[in-house]
Amino acid sequence: LFRSQAASCVLGNVTYERLAGHGPKLGPITKKDPIVTRYFTYWFKEMTLEEEEAMMHDPDKACHFLAHNGWVMGDDPLRNFAEAGSNVYLRRELIAWGDSVKLRYGDKREDCPYLWEHMKKYTEITAKYFHGVRLDNCHSTPIHVAEEMLAAARSVRPNLYVIAELFTGSEYIDNVFVNRLGITSLIREAMSAYN
Repeated sequence: LFRSQAASCVLGNVTYERLAGHGPKLGPITKKDPIVTRYFTYWFKEMTLEEEEAMMHDPDKACHFLAHNGWVMGDDPLRNFAEAGSNVYLRRELIAWGDSVKLRYGDKREDCPYLWEHMKKYTEITAKYFHGVRLDNCHSTPIHVAEEMLAAARSVRPNLYVIAELFTGSEYIDNVFVNRLGITSLIREAMSAYN
């Protein structure tokens, strides 16, 4: 099942990126524009597939491979697609964004205290200097993380203006995000906006 799903997703991606009239029409497959989007990034020199595989099995180096964030068509945005038990990466269902990585916050602060504290400080500094924030790809941020960070921001600036990019495909789920996070306004793609 995984292989057929992955093959279907790869074909869909290739069709969109190279052939579809509404796609970017990337042209030939090159190192810069490979046949499939890269799902992981790392801070090492370019290497062969064999070298990458050896690094992935080295516990001291494997932790430096970072999974890209992205969007999963038709998925539940309230579910973290990168958590244990998810097969999104194996099935090639992720529409990956090469400019961001998925941070592993866990279910609670104790799961990754350094990351929670670091991002809380960053959020408080942002709220100190800015009257508003944009939640880019809000639908791909675990909602419990967004709630915690916005609470930290509002402890600094209670009247914080929150604009969110939110593409859930469901008015009901949009309302869940808006109400739980106290979103002031939404950013929409013209084709995704409700009447």
